[in-house]
Amino acid sequence: MKKSLIFGLSLLLSLSLFVLACYFVIGITTSAAGTDIRLVVDDQETACDVAPVKSNGRVLVPLRVLAEMTGCKVEWFESDQRVVVYTPVENEPYLVMYINKEKVTVYWHDGKTGDSGSTVETIDAPPTLVDGRTMVPVRFISEKLGYTVTWSEKNQTVYLYSPWYAWDE
Repeated sequence: MKKSLIFGLSLLLSLSLFVLACYFVIGITTSAAGTDIRLVVDDQETACDVAPVKSNGRVLVPLRVLAEMTGCKVEWFESDQRVVVYTPVENEPYLVMYINKEKVTVYWHDGKTGDSGSTVETIDAPPTLVDGRTMVPVRFISEKLGYTVTWSEKNQTVYLYSPWYAWDE
């Protein structure tokens, strides 16, 4: 009886430590307080088909939601796990990233001079797949798309403001 009790407690402790280790290694949660993370764009709550998550202190949201709210097109390439965001007007590549890679290629064009090129930037949390969706850090991608980003820890809410948002004065 005593050996069974010790074995049972050891097993329970081992499982608890395993779950705790997985939590810290993976680092993904829906929110700190068990409430859902909300995404609000220009004062309108935006629905995501896959809920935003926190990963290592960063809020990740579905890339398609962020890109399509600006009119950009998103294309997924399964063969090399690459995702490309295209500009809304010229349909040219704008952002190129790979799942679990921290480097993002950002293409640019200067309308005044006609110059164009690209830079490779390091993203603060690599894109990852959650329920078949490419999840990206909301701040990095939104700012590249021209949005202002704020985070309310208290409300577990990401606020995005477009360049044409009419701020109350």
